[in-house]
Amino acid sequence: MLARLPDLPETIRSLWPYRPNFARVNGWRMHYVDEGAGDPLVLLHGNPTWGFL
Repeated sequence: MLARLPDLPETIRSLWPYRPNFARVNGWRMHYVDEGAGDPLVLLHGNPTWGFL
């Protein structure tokens, strides 16, 4: 089951200050954060973790 931003409890949404962005990659819906200035940085985490941890 994938958590979508509207499905998250308000207590978590209020702690996640980033605007949600989504892209389709090989048929999968992928969430990404595009914030700040400077050079891009790509961080990948393993399943079943997510960026809020």
